[in-house]
Amino acid sequence: MELENVVDRARGSSPLVLVLSFGGVLTLANLVSTLAPKSALLALLAVLVWFAAALFVFVVVTWFRQDHWLKAGFIIGLTPVVARSIADVIAHPDVFASLDTATGLLLRAIIAVPVCGGVVFGARWLTALIQGADASTSRARRR
Repeated sequence: MELENVVDRARGSSPLVLVLSFGGVLTLANLVSTLAPKSALLALLAVLVWFAAALFVFVVVTWFRQDHWLKAGFIIGLTPVVARSIADVIAHPDVFASLDTATGLLLRAIIAVPVCGGVVFGARWLTALIQGADASTSRARRR
């Protein structure tokens, strides 16, 4: 499958499809490192998969989709938090018995969503600024 087809499918699909696929990949990557903590090779593989998935979703959400910045913040910021929590629940079923864990999850979500949305907004703004500067430079050269 070509990368362009994957990007086109991600651009045209529902945000929920993007979140579920991104969350699934991150959950599996987190679960691998949780279940085999002493394996350096599996940990490296999990980090590489996690980084590739996060970079792909950031690029698609920032430059190929026209989502509102807060929705983009939910996609980018909340999905890793929930994926990590799901991996922890699978690996350690008693993890949500404590109120501290749920409070920490809520606090991470409250912080991560606007920060990630702001990063997406800033990246879009910077891209538009650079493209605008390129367009004005090329117009000046044509005169």
